[in-house]
Amino acid sequence: MEYTNNLTDEQTTKLNALRLYGTAYEIAVVGDSSKYLVGYGRKSKSGILRMIEGNDYRAVYQMSKLLKVDPESWTVNGDKIARSGQWEIIATGRTERESIIEGELLSIYEG
Repeated sequence: MEYTNNLTDEQTTKLNALRLYGTAYEIAVVGDSSKYLVGYGRKSKSGILRMIEGNDYRAVYQMSKLLKVDPESWTVNGDKIARSGQWEIIATGRTERESIIEGELLSIYEG
C-alpha cells in the first residue's frame, strides 16, 4: 500500500518505510504544558526503558540539556517511566504512523 493522499514527500517516504516494521509508539517527555519526541518504541515500561538504554542513554542527556535538569535526576518510579521534577517520559498512545500523518512532535534532538 502506497501512501500519497495529501501528504508531503517526506511523510510519504517515512510511511512507506514503516511497511517493513512492526508497530512502534511515540515516546515523549512531557511536562510544563510542553511535549517533545524522544523516539519510537514499544509502549510498555520495559520497552521504553529498553529504547532509552539502547542508545547509551543519549536521550537522557539530550533531554536533560534541553529541559535544564540534572541527568542524574531521572528515576523510574512506580508506573511512571522516568521522572525528573515535573518532567516524565511516557508513551503518548499514538503510533509512529499516526504521528507522521497528524504531525510529529519537536524532537529532543532539535529542541
